[in-house]
Amino acid sequence: MVELAIRNSVRSPVASYKIDKVIYSNLTTGRAFYKVKHAHLPSSFYGMKVIKADDRRQEKTIKNEIVALNRLPFGITAKCHHHWQDENKHFLIMDWIEGTPLSEYINSNTQSSILLQQKITISEKIARKVHQLHRFRLLHRDIKPENIILQFAGRNVADVYLIDFGSSNQSREAEEGSYHFRSPEQSYARNVRLSEASDVFSLCQVLTYIFTGSHLELEPNFDMTDWASEFNKQFSSLPNQLEELLRKGLLFKAHSRTQQAQTIANQLRQISRIIR
Repeated sequence: MVELAIRNSVRSPVASYKIDKVIYSNLTTGRAFYKVKHAHLPSSFYGMKVIKADDRRQEKTIKNEIVALNRLPFGITAKCHHHWQDENKHFLIMDWIEGTPLSEYINSNTQSSILLQQKITISEKIARKVHQLHRFRLLHRDIKPENIILQFAGRNVADVYLIDFGSSNQSREAEEGSYHFRSPEQSYARNVRLSEASDVFSLCQVLTYIFTGSHLELEPNFDMTDWASEFNKQFSSLPNQLEELLRKGLLFKAHSRTQQAQTIANQLRQISRIIR
């Protein structure tokens, strides 16, 4: 097993980078991510992703991810500026996005400490960023709290970014995305093509997490044609309009589900005006 951990620095064919911070290093997935700075430009920070690839299929997956990243403007995600390979490890130098993962923000605050209006504002910003992504005819396919970065201006969220496009530009596999956040057509209903509605499902699980502190526990029925039971009572404390928005975005059947992230964003804007 090749060790992913890098202690101090790494040299590419064109530059050297010093490790500033280890964001994660996972031998099971064969992936690691670091905050690094250019050795000769100490004020310039980048993100460095390290990925193990043991066959040509995995190498193609990495190249597809780079293509997906560089199709998008910086306002949506980080671009990949440099890629090189050392034996079976691939290194990607990317824009560094300063901010706080949504998962960290929610977990470090009690539900009562984040005002409903603030939750709606964050949710609308995320939905609009997903819509921007879809305008470039790309699906993310792994929207979850860990893959959303919040940027703050004081105590307010000024902007959000999507990260980790490892699934975005890939061929469909037996299962994809992250458990609880992936749409039914990414795991159970494999005969249904992926669409913007697939990301909408993941988006609405993320919004459920923002508004209630947890995603919904959803399991399919025996025929895998619908959810096995009605949604639980997690929505009972939410305004009716917000509950209805989330329910429509989490329907099992993709064609019945809310189809676009822009619709979610516009509905959140309307709800914000009603409850203000």
